[in-house]
Amino acid sequence: AILPTTLDQQALIACAAGVATRASDVQEAAGRAAPAVFDFVGSMELPQRLRDLGVPESDLDELSGGTPEVFQILRGAW
Repeated sequence: AILPTTLDQQALIACAAGVATRASDVQEAAGRAAPAVFDFVGSMELPQRLRDLGVPESDLDELSGGTPEVFQILRGAW
């Protein structure tokens, strides 16, 4: 989802990634930012998940400090 408060920043990222121009519609450009970043990170062939780094799923609760919101983020990244 595109956060309205970061439209301009996301549009700048899209311009920097070469998937939009400054003349592009801001919302349209912003919508192109995340896929461009995802593709860029994927092209580097680096680990993208915590499990790829050897983090056991059983450690997620401890890593989250018992905070449910943080646990959910870590679980999504696992």
